Order: sequence, then C-alpha cells, then structure tokens
Amino acid sequence: MRNKFIGVLAALSVLGFMLLSACEGLPSGSSNGGKTSASQSGSDVLPDENLFEGEKLSDGEVRLNVIDGKAYIRWSESRPSDRYFIYYSPTTYGDYLPVAAVSDGSMRYAFDEDVYGYYRVYAAEGNYERPVGEPVSAFYNVLTVAEGDDMDKVQNAIDEAHAQLESASDGQFSSKRFAVNFMPGEYADVNAKIGYYTNVSGLGRLP
Repeated sequence: MRNKFIGVLAALSVLGFMLLSACEGLPSGSSNGGKTSASQSGSDVLPDENLFEGEKLSDGEVRLNVIDGKAYIRWSESRPSDRYFIYYSPTTYGDYLPVAAVSDGSMRYAFDEDVYGYYRVYAAEGNYERPVGEPVSAFYNVLTVAEGDDMDKVQNAIDEAHAQLESASDGQFSSKRFAVNFMPGEYADVNAKIGYYTNVSGLGRLP
C-alpha cells in the first residue's frame, strides 16, 4: 500500500513538471473567452514544406501528422489572420492550454512534445480569438474523455459517429472506424452507443 501511494505521488510530480514545462516562458497575456494568449513564436521550427508537397487542405481544415516522433500541425484559411494561437489538451473536449503562437504569416507549426495529445488552432482578430476547424490529434476518429470535459460536445460526437456508422452508405463493410477512450471516472450522463466498427474502452488510472 505504501509503495502504491509513493508511486501515485511520483506520477503526480511528473505530471506537474510536464505542465510547468509546457507553459514555461509563456506570459499570462490577456484572457479571451477563458483562454490565455501565448506569445511563443514557432517560426524556428516550421515543418519542411517538401513533406507535404501536393497535399492540399480545404478552407478551415486543420490537420496533424506525426513523422519520426515530430508532430506537424497545419491549417488553411481563405482569409488568413496575421497571428494564430495553438492550444493543447490531453482530451478532446477538455480544458486547452496555450502552447505556441505563430505570427509570421504561415499556417503551420512543428513540435516534438505531447505529440499524441489534442490541439486547437485559434486565429487572432483584435482582442478576440476565432476557432479554426475542430480539435485534431494524431489518432483519427479517436475521442478521449475525462471527467469535467464538455459532456454535451462528447455526446454529440458519439451520436454523430454512431449515426454515420449505422447508415447504409457508411456503416457495415465501410472503412470508417471510431473509438472512445474514457479516463477513470463516472460518466452517468453519457450514452456510449456502440455501432459497427466502434470501440469503447476504459483507460487505467496510471499509464
């Protein structure tokens, strides 16, 4: 029992260190809708354009690729902003923390930490931040949920995936897949509908 308690304390210490490291060097900034603006520039770690030569993104699309342990996040807008902020969360609809800002006119960023988390891109428009696309991760169609997340958005995502996989055109015998991972907790208000090619898992308390 004592060893288990020490192990939990060690894990919490590591998690706290990771969060402090992620936010180190980011000033408090100004609050916009519950988010804090970051000022770290990503211009020195922009991805090599040759990696994605010929791969076009649609207007408002955000995409994340992991190549050789490095994550590349890219987005596209027909009316680009002069400044973008990138936010991170370990779950799809949890609280997102600022990790970087891109202010050189590009719509791309590369990083090699927390590459398997979830990311959101916001465009700066004066004192307002406008979301670009949806949350993205390296895991396509994987929803990760924790207590305290926005359960309305979680349920909507589950309902949408279920309806799609149960449809005549996108259901059985299709190539589409969907997975929901629940962090430890109670989720009495979530109806995890299981259709074709759907996987629902409960994650362990510690990795």
